[in-house]
Amino acid sequence: MMSASLTLLVAGESINFFNLDFFVRGILNSLPFVVFVSLCIQVFYGIVHKEKKYMKFISLLFFYLLSFFVIIPVNFELKKKYEEHFINSYEIPLLTSNVFRPTYGGVFFFSRVLDNGNADGIFIDLLGISGEQGAILRFENQPVNTELSDDFADVLIKDSVKLPFFVVAALEVYSTLYGEAYNQWSSGFLSWLKFLSFALLLFSCISFEHVSSWGLINGIVVSMIHFVVIVFNYLFYKDVFLQRINSIWFINLCIAFGFIIFGLLFYLFKERKVSSQRDNVSV
Repeated sequence: MMSASLTLLVAGESINFFNLDFFVRGILNSLPFVVFVSLCIQVFYGIVHKEKKYMKFISLLFFYLLSFFVIIPVNFELKKKYEEHFINSYEIPLLTSNVFRPTYGGVFFFSRVLDNGNADGIFIDLLGISGEQGAILRFENQPVNTELSDDFADVLIKDSVKLPFFVVAALEVYSTLYGEAYNQWSSGFLSWLKFLSFALLLFSCISFEHVSSWGLINGIVVSMIHFVVIVFNYLFYKDVFLQRINSIWFINLCIAFGFIIFGLLFYLFKERKVSSQRDNVSV
């Protein structure tokens, strides 16, 4: 909510720290992430506490099914209904005057901003766009170009609240997967089932939770596999690779079943090894 409120902040104006619309949208947009983090915590809990393995597996499977067949679809339904009833429930404020705003190629100074969004002022040409570097160009009743500030109402605020690269990258990955999930859910139950191949692939990552006798190594391995799976699907949906393949769900299913078979075989081998060691000790 705070980050969304900053997009409406204009230099020289007071900030509204609470916006009900941003608050509701923030809850609806972040709930799937909260669900995913909760499932990851449950996975890591199972890695640390090795007793009652079958009960933990059944519990994790139950919460996966509950999350992707109930909680997230209900969240999408609420999001759809909310956006149908509350569209653009906020207004983008006008820029303030008497403030220097650096943009690509120069600096704008608005001496007056009109109610229709147009402004009077000057533009200092620093790169010679007008044909003369350092020229000062006057303008009157011209529309304010806000495209350079992207999603922000004021370029000064955009330059002041830049997020670290890893935060921007994480938000980009999440927004892409969230948008794809919402689109697939909106397309019908069959499309949603295909997208759930991604959820199955995430669930199958628990196949690597017993690769080592050290819980820390198991946690690192499972985390890395989760990361690779998420990035793989993100890159596909961004058309970075495999552009000619439309059945990402089939690829996810194949990898998931491969993980599951590996996990079962590795678990049986490990149990057999432990059993043989016990027999040797008893003898």
